[in-house]
Amino acid sequence: MKTITKIGVMSVAKIQALLTGVMYLLMGLVATIVGIRNPEIIQQAGLQAGWGYVLTYTITGLVGGFILGLVIAYLYNLLAPKIGGIQIEIK
Repeated sequence: MKTITKIGVMSVAKIQALLTGVMYLLMGLVATIVGIRNPEIIQQAGLQAGWGYVLTYTITGLVGGFILGLVIAYLYNLLAPKIGGIQIEIK
């Protein structure tokens, strides 16, 4: 087993931003499609829908995911030497 002792902060931030942005894009699309077909459901849930909302959701996911990725990678690099890193098996 090999131990990951340090990870690239920017690489984690970029991947996290992409994954979160795609997830928020899908959530915004679902809310918009449901809202177009049945606006009462969206209003009862207290949500908003529309293509502008999809764009806002996606940008929020990208920015928030990037910041979260930075923080997670930084904390991992700070704590891994003290408590041990993630162990992986490489063939």
